[in-house]
Amino acid sequence: MRPSPPSCVDEARSRHTCTNRVIGAYNAEMERYGQSFDAYVAAVNGYGRKLAAYVEAVNAYVQCEQRVVMPSPLIEG
Repeated sequence: MRPSPPSCVDEARSRHTCTNRVIGAYNAEMERYGQSFDAYVAAVNGYGRKLAAYVEAVNAYVQCEQRVVMPSPLIEG
């Protein structure tokens, strides 16, 4: 979950009246959030690649089974 900005941050005007300690802590939280988000995106992309490879393997298996069961001139598609 994205960290909420401290009350001393005015996001609408892109300004803040925070102390260095407060803004530093917020920036550190945002950095951790960014790293977590990047890791999540990488995991989702990895899952998508694995799913695509699985679908490709299923397709190859179906084609193989079709060749075993029926002569190629009778197979549709």
